[in-house]
Amino acid sequence: MVLRLISIALLLLFLVSCKESCEFIVFSSDRDGDFDLYAVRPDGTDLRRLTDNAWNDRYPSISPEGLIAFIADRYGKDDIYLMKIDGTDLKRLTFNAENRYPTFSPDLREILFISDRDGDFDVYRMNLDGSNTVRITNDLFDDRSPSFSPDGKRIVFSSKHDKNYDIYIMDATGYNVKLLFHGGDSWAPRFSRDGTRIAFYSDYGGEFEIYIINADGSGLSRITDDGGAAYPYFSPDDKWIVYSSYSDGTPQIYKVSPDGKRKERVLKSQSSDLTPRWECLREGEVNLKQDRF
Repeated sequence: MVLRLISIALLLLFLVSCKESCEFIVFSSDRDGDFDLYAVRPDGTDLRRLTDNAWNDRYPSISPEGLIAFIADRYGKDDIYLMKIDGTDLKRLTFNAENRYPTFSPDLREILFISDRDGDFDVYRMNLDGSNTVRITNDLFDDRSPSFSPDGKRIVFSSKHDKNYDIYIMDATGYNVKLLFHGGDSWAPRFSRDGTRIAFYSDYGGEFEIYIINADGSGLSRITDDGGAAYPYFSPDDKWIVYSSYSDGTPQIYKVSPDGKRKERVLKSQSSDLTPRWECLREGEVNLKQDRF
């Protein structure tokens, strides 16, 4: 009986370690001068630098296959690039105007982003090679930080229809636009992995903090009280939300439970650590560069 219990305990420990071994948080940081991309385990260990150049690499989005879409100002304006997590196969996907906030579609065939190529910022989608660009919103408003629902049928985004940025939702085709949250400036909405909740940051209560609403816009709750918080992103199991906290002055990476009751620091530094994205890489894709810190 004792041996059986020990075997079960060892099996559970093995399964947990296997699960954690696939998980990384990718983020942008200026810890070495300009902004580059880094990866770290959710417990703050195994920090690695992914890009090393003279430009600013920001707003990463990571796929389970180990692809990273991000923006860089290598030619003056922000363009979208794609590379493997080990830094190889770098490709430039956009070539005009300002292009920002790339995020992968759930089927990993497309990248959602915003661009001002036709005037104000609108939401677009394109294939992973930069082809077949489709304009999704076509309005007089400033649309920002779009992301898909887990089933790929809806897009949540921030848009400025009057003096503030509010949270909106629409079909993936751009139709049936609905207001989800109005109050202060609200940014960077992200669905939970089960599609039932949306996290975003807003100065609705004064300072920018992390909020959660149900996918239909009901049930508003504030989950941080940091005196500044931004860029929330759900963990693969929906048990945590990783974000940038300004509680220490410069933005640092923290994680908080969706009910706001548990909060843990992931990294401590004197730099600005921004836009964390938490993903579990599929088997065989954990092949990062070896320049560990």
